[in-house]
Amino acid sequence: MGLGVAALAAASVTDEFKILDARDGFPPLPAVGVAVMLADDAHPLVNRQLASAIQKYVAHQFDDDLTKPAAS
Repeated sequence: MGLGVAALAAASVTDEFKILDARDGFPPLPAVGVAVMLADDAHPLVNRQLASAIQKYVAHQFDDDLTKPAAS
């Protein structure tokens, strides 16, 4: 049987995982960003619909304001 330690999104953690924290000697993890990169030559309507669907999903799944557009 193997052993591994990985940083995962909270949505990826299932009951089979043990969450390690400071009590286990691990520092807190920094915040991460989520980005959607849209191709310049893709159909603009599809890009907007896909980006909107992803934004709604993320906003619904997470209790964090991950849906703000990134600064350019």
